[in-house]
Amino acid sequence: MEIDYLLINDKKFQFDVGTTLIYSRKNSHGKTSLIRLVLYALGYPIPSTKGIDFSKLSLEIGIIQRNQEMVLKRHDKIINIEMGQSVRTYKLPEDFTEVLASVFETENPKLADNLLGLIYFDQDKGWTLLNRGIVIGKIRFKIEELLDGISNTDAEKIQIEMDSKKEERKVLLQIKTLLTLNMESEKNKDDINWSSIDELQDQIRSIDMDINKKKLKISKLDRIIKSNDSFYKLIDDMNILIKVDNKAIPVSKKNILGFDFNQTVITAQIARENRELSEYIVQKNKMSKDLNKQLSLFSDQDQIRRFNNAVEKINITQDSMESTLKENTKEINKLKSLQRDSLGSIQQVRKIYNTIVKFSKILGVQDTIDKDEDFIFTRDLKRYSGAKLHLLVFAYRMAVLKVVQNQDDKIFPIIVDSPMAGEVDAENIQRMFKLLDQEFPNNQKIFASIYEYNRKWDTKIVLNEGLMDGVSNLNEGLSENNTTTNPD
Repeated sequence: MEIDYLLINDKKFQFDVGTTLIYSRKNSHGKTSLIRLVLYALGYPIPSTKGIDFSKLSLEIGIIQRNQEMVLKRHDKIINIEMGQSVRTYKLPEDFTEVLASVFETENPKLADNLLGLIYFDQDKGWTLLNRGIVIGKIRFKIEELLDGISNTDAEKIQIEMDSKKEERKVLLQIKTLLTLNMESEKNKDDINWSSIDELQDQIRSIDMDINKKKLKISKLDRIIKSNDSFYKLIDDMNILIKVDNKAIPVSKKNILGFDFNQTVITAQIARENRELSEYIVQKNKMSKDLNKQLSLFSDQDQIRRFNNAVEKINITQDSMESTLKENTKEINKLKSLQRDSLGSIQQVRKIYNTIVKFSKILGVQDTIDKDEDFIFTRDLKRYSGAKLHLLVFAYRMAVLKVVQNQDDKIFPIIVDSPMAGEVDAENIQRMFKLLDQEFPNNQKIFASIYEYNRKWDTKIVLNEGLMDGVSNLNEGLSENNTTTNPD
């Protein structure tokens, strides 16, 4: 996937399929705003920058997928996706999953949700985000979730159980405050409400039906995609000819209108169904937990009302509560270990680790890498700072992107805002460019900076006065085949 152009109201910015530099001689001239508007136009919930309310703008962005152009037109929460003669309208944030599925051609919501953390380096958060944290605004990246998305593991089930244990901990901490009160043992004796039990059981049966229906629908959509591919392959193989204006024209996948767009729409539908299925599963687990909690109350009415199954049922004291909290912490740590073991056993972990080691050598920070593959899950970031952290972050996320691209046979744009931040010097920047040139020669690369880095850029977008006015183009050193940027 490549970004072709961005239209902001009546101003057009053209990007090259190779390298594009968004440049100004000074800061605060709109470079970051332009990059963020690119992401906003793609459907992301990107926060507005100072002086520009993104929701008030009329945006149009063209992207190239498999040599075909897809156009997205966004105004506030409404986004239209056009491909050929086909148009589909989405509303954000409700249809966010479907929009990402269409843009990145993936039916895997966990990959789509984390992809921005691989391809975009924000000037504020981007150079300290290693394996989990905020990409920009409320958009997060988490290596565990990404790995779960690109492999077949039980990590999601473990995560759901771990979230449940964390919720238990919140309740346990609340109960601690109740232990100072004088509670009568018979206080809740007659508080039994069987109707709430019946209601929960009915809801669980209902959501089980929804889960089964959703799985059937996903299976049906999968079959449709495979059937369509098989059908068009059959047409290609049969060499059918049709007569048009006394000319024999071969029928093939290429001249059947709407095929790629229809397949993209179905892929987006599958992504949405997968997300809704995950939400159903989470709801069912919560209902089951609530049901077990209520049932446990009826079996021990003479004890303090238990807010969670982890609370012991005999005479809770401050000491016993502390013990329960410790046990809860052990269970959470055990689940973390299980999750890590589950993810650590997949082949992608070794591939990512080996690629990180390779990239860190190019960047000269191989001494920051632990010798254990478990390093990719590290939480010990305090030992890193300055230029080493900057380069380690770049090596890590580029390594994950490399593995994802190789696995899915796709290429994504790489967008970097202000790479020369902190203690990074010219030598470090050249190492970063060496890594990109050597390992990502076919990826589109978009940089925003007040420096030109002594490189030949395929296209330069120069912001003299600001994003919304005074925009011009520099084409020094460009070949005749290079695209020019005409923002006016």
